[in-house]
Amino acid sequence: MPVEPSAATELRRRAGDLRRLAAHLDTTPLREVIGRAGPDTWTSPRAEQLRAQLDLDRRRLAAATDDLRRHARYLERQAEAIEAAAVVTAVR
Repeated sequence: MPVEPSAATELRRRAGDLRRLAAHLDTTPLREVIGRAGPDTWTSPRAEQLRAQLDLDRRRLAAATDDLRRHARYLERQAEAIEAAAVVTAVR
């Protein structure tokens, strides 16, 4: 099966897109909001529940950025495999 070199380029482009999205998500001000969500800011019967939800959202966002970066690494490994296969095919 012939190997398409542009496939590796496309995978690397997608990996870059995923990394840029992860970096963008890292800049969300959720940590700042949590830091400002103390008892001096929110006083209500649901304040602790809201702070807990913010913390849960922060952890989910962190997990999502980790997943994006992990998938970007996977795509880059796939691109490397395609490039290695192209070299082997060219040698034959």
